[in-house]
Amino acid sequence: MLVVADDLTGAADTAGAFAVAGHRTVVILHRPTPNPTTQNAATANGWSARTDVVAIDTDSRAMPESAAFDATVAAVSTHPGRPLFVKIDSTMRGHVRATVLATIAGRSSSDLGVVPSRVVVCPAFPMLGRTVVRGWVCLDNVPIESGQLGPIFAAVAATADVVIADARSDADLDALVRANLDPQHPNATLWVGSAGLARHVARQMGAIDEANEVTAAHTEVSGPPNRLPATKIVVVVGSQHQQTSAQVARLRADTRVVQIDPREPAHIEEILPVLIEGDGLVLTGGHTARVVLDALGIERLRVLGEVEVGMPWSLATRAGRTISIVTKAGGFGNEMALRHAVEFLEQPS
Repeated sequence: MLVVADDLTGAADTAGAFAVAGHRTVVILHRPTPNPTTQNAATANGWSARTDVVAIDTDSRAMPESAAFDATVAAVSTHPGRPLFVKIDSTMRGHVRATVLATIAGRSSSDLGVVPSRVVVCPAFPMLGRTVVRGWVCLDNVPIESGQLGPIFAAVAATADVVIADARSDADLDALVRANLDPQHPNATLWVGSAGLARHVARQMGAIDEANEVTAAHTEVSGPPNRLPATKIVVVVGSQHQQTSAQVARLRADTRVVQIDPREPAHIEEILPVLIEGDGLVLTGGHTARVVLDALGIERLRVLGEVEVGMPWSLATRAGRTISIVTKAGGFGNEMALRHAVEFLEQPS
């Protein structure tokens, strides 16, 4: 599976859904290249070819729509043979329509890809209060502004059959995936949704793999490694979401917390010495996570599971040293979420 997301927390929480289901999963911090074919050759025989799920963060949510389209085409072109999952925001932020159209265009332009004939759309994540009712995205049972899915995906319907599904529960998502996942032709369906939908795609694809006995060992990513307890944990907060503020208030007094505006490069420069010393990072807010990892020169994450639903944990390597990382979207989690993340990193795996 190739997952394409427009921000880092989205790429990671969707990858986390696949990791929980037993898939070997990596997140790439995508940087557009003028020659995608070269990147193809580099990755086709490398670590990504030995990974079940590759999730790419295009970092395109804040880009102009045309730039987001181009970044998505480039990302899809790097892994042309895989079934596709487009991770969209569960409250419809970002260039949702352009991202889906770009994904289809990227696959259409590839010599090795199969153009999806069906697009299944459902951004619901019921465990976190996100649902779809009568084709309208709702947050805690309240329809969101600009959340009517039909008009958003009308242009997509000109290129493929579009299924826009309601989902009030995980049982609804489970039924949706069962009705649309073709084990013989997995590339025929383009999945469009949040990590809520991804959890069910991941589990049912895993069941197909087990039935087909395609569980061969892979050299680089076979089996989760032992995670040592982190002793220098830094919580980096850039999200302005009120839920994040409540979560920060519940952190222990001895927790190292830095609050930044991720749009200000000077803030990252100021905290970089602290980040370099850390062996555990808790990053809240997609843009915040991206600028922190960019500053550290980290280009990929091996996602190994979840601290709790929607809050994945990963391992990364910097300067020969392993760092444990938890990422979280600003609006996700209860008031104890950040504290749970810190306490998780303090314990060995």
